[in-house]
Amino acid sequence: MSGLLRVLAFVALLSLVLGAAAAFGRAIGPLERGVEDEGHAESAEDAHPVGLSVAANGFRIVAPRTRIAPGQNARFTFRVLGARTFEPSHERLMHLIVVRRDLDYFRHLHPVRARDGSWATALTLPAPGAYRVFADFVADGKRTVLGLDLFAPGEWLPGRSATAGTGPNTVALDRDGERLRFQVTRAGREVTVDRYLGARGHLVVLRKGDLAYVHTHAEEDELAFEAPLPSPGSYRAYLQFSVGGRVFTKAFPLEER
Repeated sequence: MSGLLRVLAFVALLSLVLGAAAAFGRAIGPLERGVEDEGHAESAEDAHPVGLSVAANGFRIVAPRTRIAPGQNARFTFRVLGARTFEPSHERLMHLIVVRRDLDYFRHLHPVRARDGSWATALTLPAPGAYRVFADFVADGKRTVLGLDLFAPGEWLPGRSATAGTGPNTVALDRDGERLRFQVTRAGREVTVDRYLGARGHLVVLRKGDLAYVHTHAEEDELAFEAPLPSPGSYRAYLQFSVGGRVFTKAFPLEER
């Protein structure tokens, strides 16, 4: 066989191999991590900010009403377009995190799904300002966080916190890199926290400015979290834990350098 024929034969064989590999790849689809791992990066380099968009993973959040009078006990409704089947995540089908953009207000709600596919929850925005809601859910096997802005008209007075406190408890933070360990005490004695929504505690971390969103859950044996932050900057961490069946919230400033 001449040199030219050998080259042509090699090229033909290579084309067949590449074509077969591509077909096989299409057949098995992309390699994905399990649902529980999505959004929980192992290191800061792997952390992917979420909650910055109204659309992701083929889903989109829409709400017929985004202006709510401050102090009004309103019924907030929304839809997640493109989602077919919702699956429980930490004992709920939908987690709705509500924050004011200055990070001085935080709530964790659980909307209920109606027969028409819409979601609804009671919501009070306590003071004028711009707010952000994060719909955190698992649908069609994909863990997703979508963000949407809400507005409470009126004169905005920054710096007035409306976040629920810790009651008689004192909470201390010990940070070691990406690991955040919290100790809850009452009258100087350590308090054992209850399980809350399937975990010993929940931690939501938001980046100041764009409100990039991180949500992680406590380790099994203590109130400690792995919380890789996606970039240098200023953050606020909201710890939620339960004692005696009552849920408490504590906010902590964080700096990532």
